[in-house]
Amino acid sequence: MTYYYSKEANAEAKKAVHIADGQHREISVKWNEQLRNYEMDVEELVSTIKEDKKKGLVPTYIYTSLGNQSTCAVDNIQEICQIANENKIWCHVDASILGNTLLLEERRQYLKGLDKANSIVIEGQRGLPVGLDSAFFWVDETKYVFKSLNEEFVLYVQFYEDNQAEMTNYHFGTARATKSIRLWMVFQCYGIEGLRQLLRKQIQYGKIMEEKLLNTEKFELFCSANFSTVTFRLKNMNNKKQSDFVKQVNIEGDIFIAEGKLKADTNNKEEIAYCRIMINDLYITEERVDEIVRVLENNYNNLI
Repeated sequence: MTYYYSKEANAEAKKAVHIADGQHREISVKWNEQLRNYEMDVEELVSTIKEDKKKGLVPTYIYTSLGNQSTCAVDNIQEICQIANENKIWCHVDASILGNTLLLEERRQYLKGLDKANSIVIEGQRGLPVGLDSAFFWVDETKYVFKSLNEEFVLYVQFYEDNQAEMTNYHFGTARATKSIRLWMVFQCYGIEGLRQLLRKQIQYGKIMEEKLLNTEKFELFCSANFSTVTFRLKNMNNKKQSDFVKQVNIEGDIFIAEGKLKADTNNKEEIAYCRIMINDLYITEERVDEIVRVLENNYNNLI
C-alpha cells in the first residue's frame, strides 16, 4: 500500500503512515498566488501515482488539507478528489482548522470537491467555544470502517436497535466518553448566528494582526491568513535568527508563538523558517493585538 501527503501535512498524518507500515510519498507544495499560500503540487501527485503503479505498487490513500496546521494552507480539494476517484484511492480531507468556517456563507467556495472525499475531519475547538478532543468525523461509506473494526463482544449488553449504529464498531476502543453533549450545549447556547459571529471575529483579528505587523516595518508576511493563523518572518534575517526569535519570545513568556519550516523550492535544499501565531482567543480585543505586536517588536529590537 502506498500513501500520499504534502510536505505541509499535519504530523499526525505521517504518524498514521508509520503505524500502517506502508510506502509513503511526500508531495511537494507550490505557491498559489490567488490564495497567497502553498498547496499540494497536483501535477507531481499525478506523476508519482503513475510511477508507483508502473512499479507494481498499490496507491491506497491521499491525505489533503483544508487549512493545515502550519500555514492554514488549502489544497485543491476538487482536483485531488477527482484524481483519487479515477484511481480508486481513498481521499481523506483534513479540515480540522478551516472546516468550521464553512458555516459562513462567504467561505462556501471551500465546499467544492468535499462531496467527493471519502472521509473528512473537523476539530470543534478550532474557532468554536469547546475544549480539545472535540472532532467531527464523516465517512462516505461507513461499511468499510465497520468491516475493518467489527467485533462481537458478548460481554456487553446491546441496547441498540437493528437500524442503529453500534459505535464500538467504528473506532478501536470498546467504550468511549460521551463528549457530544458539550457540543450540543454550545450549539444550543450560541445558535448558528452566534457561532458565525465568533468565527468572523477571529478572521477579522487575524487580518488586523497582519496589518499591524506590516506597519512596524520589522516583519514580513510568510503566507496570507485564511483564518486566525498568522505566519510571518523577521525582515532581512536568516533562518537561525528566526529560530532564535521564537525561542526568545517563548522564554519571556508574555505570549507564545511557534516556529515553522517549509521547503517549497525543490531546487533549494534549505528550508524556510518562519514564525506562527494563532489569534483564536474568543475574547480577543484590538488592545490585546496591540500588546502582542509590542511584545514582538521589543523582542525584535533585543535580537538585533
